[in-house]
Amino acid sequence: MSFASGVGISTGIDYNAMIRQIRSINSRPISLIRQNQSKLQQKQQALGVIKQALLNLKGKAESLNSSGSFLSLSATSTDGNVLLANASNEAAIGDYSVKVRQLAQAHRIASQGVADIDATPIAAGAGKFEFKVGDGATVAIDVTNGMSLRQLRDAINNQNAGVRASIINDGTASHANRLVLTATSSGAANSIAIVANDTSLNLGATTIEEAYAATGNAFDGTVTSSGVYTGTTTRNIVVQITEAGAVGAAKFKVSYDGGVTWSADNAFTTSAGPQDITGALGEGVMLAFGAGTQDFAVGDRFTIDAFAPELQKAQDALIEVDGVTVSRATNVFTDVIQGVTLTARKVSEETQVIKVLNSNNSVQTKLQDLVNAYNDVVEKVQELTKYDKETNERAPLFGDSAVNSILSGLRSRVIGTVPGLETYNALSQIGITLDSTGKLQMDSAKVNSALNENLDAVKALFIQGATSGSSSIKFKAATSATTPGAYDVVITQAAEQAVISGANVLGPAGLAANERLVITHNGAAVSVDLTAGMTITEIVAKLNEEFSNGGLGAQAINDGGKLKITSTAYGSEETICVREGTTPGRVRRGTEQAAAGGRGDPTCRP
Repeated sequence: MSFASGVGISTGIDYNAMIRQIRSINSRPISLIRQNQSKLQQKQQALGVIKQALLNLKGKAESLNSSGSFLSLSATSTDGNVLLANASNEAAIGDYSVKVRQLAQAHRIASQGVADIDATPIAAGAGKFEFKVGDGATVAIDVTNGMSLRQLRDAINNQNAGVRASIINDGTASHANRLVLTATSSGAANSIAIVANDTSLNLGATTIEEAYAATGNAFDGTVTSSGVYTGTTTRNIVVQITEAGAVGAAKFKVSYDGGVTWSADNAFTTSAGPQDITGALGEGVMLAFGAGTQDFAVGDRFTIDAFAPELQKAQDALIEVDGVTVSRATNVFTDVIQGVTLTARKVSEETQVIKVLNSNNSVQTKLQDLVNAYNDVVEKVQELTKYDKETNERAPLFGDSAVNSILSGLRSRVIGTVPGLETYNALSQIGITLDSTGKLQMDSAKVNSALNENLDAVKALFIQGATSGSSSIKFKAATSATTPGAYDVVITQAAEQAVISGANVLGPAGLAANERLVITHNGAAVSVDLTAGMTITEIVAKLNEEFSNGGLGAQAINDGGKLKITSTAYGSEETICVREGTTPGRVRRGTEQAAAGGRGDPTCRP
């Protein structure tokens, strides 16, 4: 079995050694400082500048020294107006098919209208107004004699009980103000129920309100609405005369949506007796006219409000994910696809393809930061070690071989290769190269291409890692002292848990008598009392509860009706001991790879 290890660029640079060099230079003999204190102070300051640049470079390199540094997932949807998608780094890269079947809604109900929100009383005496949301507690509000719509609204809102009350003016001439109750949480389980209502408000049954004539009508007779409204939505019904005449001769058309759309002209004839004006809808709104001194004129209008208290039903959001239907109380789905949040926005028959993919922008930014930090070190060293031929001036660190060796070491690292890697073993292969001035240049397009083609190979350039020739062994970690190369690993013995098993199967009748077991794991013990009649399932549950409470690294198992107790960890130091009365149980110790002493002493330790 082979085991190849490599030292990444991010971790292969010994920044600490470089900084120690700086400190070493900084502590040269005091006699030199006395000889040229001014120059050495300048040198001291220059070394501090380089040290700070190296620390910055170290930080940028360390930001790339983990697998998570290269993971920045994003999610896209075919149509963001139908479905939004966001991904965290816990998501799995791939495609998902989603259909939005239904949006979540909050329950909303309304009362019939009243003339004035303050002056019109909605209660003729004291009583209660009680409501609840879903399976929640009933909320009671005291109703007082002469209570107004505004007062009831405020009393409901002061409860903060999952219902928001508001007053809507629907624009009708006589009874425009309606109390609207809306559940603050969406979902089918959050419907509003009126438990008790000692007000005059109708929040449960359909009603047909009084018909009224528009100001300026020629007709001065009576108009009367009646019937039983069977519709499920509130309608503002408008009647308009299309052919003048007396009652029984004049004709009219009808709009069921407040005047937006109309029936055909002359669709109905005025009548002294009630007639259903909902036509093909068949919703039971009746209208009758009584003659006056003036007949109908073309354009005369009359309005009737047919009221249904449920403005919006409570419902869950429904989506299909890869053919599986899922419902939630809100339009936000956080737990359907791991690491992906879906927000349903519009019902659509079109399948939305959710693509979860790795975003290279974050990695590119970190790589550019690394390049910039390296170039800053180069600029600082070049500036502080230069010699100006024209002025014959020397920078504070001119000729300092230690500082030059630091730059040389950095340069050799960034242009060198990383041993043990195959696809990419140098920065130049992914688009980061050294130019003629000694600075790094990054080809963003080439870096992006490398990230798309083989992200793992790019990661291997920056982080410590290894590959294994067998699924039986995995790389765990390395240090800066790890030497790159191939290693042969031979497993001579697999690790085992400490295990102790009962000799007999416990039958359906359970324990014959009360027992006390004392279980010891690695020197820590718990005492468990078992009662007669307990089954093997109950015993296992009881023991595991006590192990958890006592902090024991042990677990009980039902092994075909026999009690089996094992350590949760592996290795030769693991011991389990079970005592019943004064007789020790039999114990087997665990083992671990290359552990000295093998299985060790198989005795029961107290």
